[in-house]
Amino acid sequence: MKKFISAMLIILIALSGQAIVCAQTETASARLYNYYDDGMLFKHSSEAIFAGTATPNAEITVELIDSNGSAVRSGNGTVSADGTFNVSFTSPEGGFGEYNVVLKENGITFDTLENVVFGELWIACGQSNMSYPLGQSKTGIESIEKGEKFNKWVRALIIPFYPLNGDENDPVPADPQTEYYDA
Repeated sequence: MKKFISAMLIILIALSGQAIVCAQTETASARLYNYYDDGMLFKHSSEAIFAGTATPNAEITVELIDSNGSAVRSGNGTVSADGTFNVSFTSPEGGFGEYNVVLKENGITFDTLENVVFGELWIACGQSNMSYPLGQSKTGIESIEKGEKFNKWVRALIIPFYPLNGDENDPVPADPQTEYYDA
């Protein structure tokens, strides 16, 4: 009887080890392109697009979560054969609400963007004179030293003059539509 119980315990331990290995290997391989990050601003009342790479044919789900923890918008799609995805939903009206965006691959969360807002989106570009640091303004240094708070609803994406491409010999991004390092 002792041999039977010992054999059963060995089998149970072996099977539970397999279950643990299986549970550990089930992870998401998806990722957003690197210009998505916490604190993003999306244009209100329009299509909010989330793009990245994942395992071909995987299901990608995007949920917009409000401050109460409720999903208020969602979208889903299938990863194309080349391993890229584009999932979108209609963004809410602009306002003073902060949201989280939860992204899942086959039901497994692979990324969460926090402090996402929706509002007016302005794009400005130009010459070097548009890169005017606060520290060079008349009262900029004083404001920084006093620790004055600036408007938390204003968001800026700053693209460096010479962005990295993963290779210091080639500073231009290979595909700036998908990846933009150091932004």
